[in-house]
Amino acid sequence: ISMLCGEKAFRDYLIKHTNLVGIAQLLSVKPEEAGDAVVRLKEKNIELKKELKQLKKQLYILEQEGKAQDS
Repeated sequence: ISMLCGEKAFRDYLIKHTNLVGIAQLLSVKPEEAGDAVVRLKEKNIELKKELKQLKKQLYILEQEGKAQDS
């Protein structure tokens, strides 16, 4: 088991706090809401990837139909 104390603990806290504030600003949320915002962002990303995959599939089908009509 290890424990940071004194100046090392303060530097560790400062780095983590700075990162948290930066992430919160990027996500336009309060620092205490950053974790939930990251979860929402990840879920939205998964949703958008699924939608993109479906749209690519539809585009492929339409392109194949267009090629068939040109023949």
